[in-house]
Amino acid sequence: MNSMTMIMISCAPKKLFVNSSKHLKRLLGRFGSALAFLFFISSINTVKSQQLSGTDWANAVSSKSANLTVVYYPEQAFAFKDARGNYTGVELDILNQFFVWLKNAKGINVNVTYKEQGDFDKLLSSVKNSNGGVFGAGNVTITDERKKDFKYSPAYLNNIAVLMTHSSAPELKTLEAISALYKSYSAVVHKGTTHVITLNNLKDKYYPNLKIGMVNSDDEAIKSVIENSKLFTYTDLANYWMAQKDNQPVKRQAIGDKTTEQFGFIMPKNSGWDQAFNEFFNLGAGYRSNIMYKKILMRHLGNEVTQMLEMALAQQNQSNK
Repeated sequence: MNSMTMIMISCAPKKLFVNSSKHLKRLLGRFGSALAFLFFISSINTVKSQQLSGTDWANAVSSKSANLTVVYYPEQAFAFKDARGNYTGVELDILNQFFVWLKNAKGINVNVTYKEQGDFDKLLSSVKNSNGGVFGAGNVTITDERKKDFKYSPAYLNNIAVLMTHSSAPELKTLEAISALYKSYSAVVHKGTTHVITLNNLKDKYYPNLKIGMVNSDDEAIKSVIENSKLFTYTDLANYWMAQKDNQPVKRQAIGDKTTEQFGFIMPKNSGWDQAFNEFFNLGAGYRSNIMYKKILMRHLGNEVTQMLEMALAQQNQSNK
């Protein structure tokens, strides 16, 4: 029996093997397509499961409760988790006062989930693709371009963007002189921020041959300048102040200051929470005239920086008249 079977197999027509091979390939092809389709569906479900959401404003008002999500960019003095496990910093303390106001003024009990996001671009995209009560805190500059993708709270801080060099760099007295004075220099900047736009404007107007490198954070940009005396960057005033406070070899080139930036909390376009933020920030003479607000700035930024930022606010108010 075994010998007969062996003979029959060995004598099988070649066509049988060809047809079987083609059939197997078709089966494998269909199986592979099915697997690819299942993987595609799984990817969609994964993306959906990662999408952030929170209670929308209308439901919070009617139910008197809200589950909210705060996505924050970790940054010293602005948004961080302290040694006791508390979420604090200028931005998170302001949000906490907002949550207290919701309870006291609106009777809304809130449950807040904090999510750290150390990639600025991902912070923006996660809030953009979210739903309802999701807030982004990352010193996000208010711009017309970003308003296409987000809703903003009123500005919680007026920023000064600082042109920062190594302490050994010569003083820059006019921007027109930058290409000659810093002829052998290059620039570095935190990608995805408005500082990129500021540096590109500087390049277009005063330094056409300037080379600009991109890094993933302001801390990385500042570290690059500290380690390479032939680099400069644009950064927020508070970041420069903290580097100086730590006795780092940095210098502020005051001629390059930009005082027109304002920071706001961001929300998805479908959010109704901007109504609550507008009411909160415009109470009485305005939240930013409140002593509690000024105490937050003083606690995290110190007297000197607070005074400079308040001056920037006064200049902005004057220019709006």
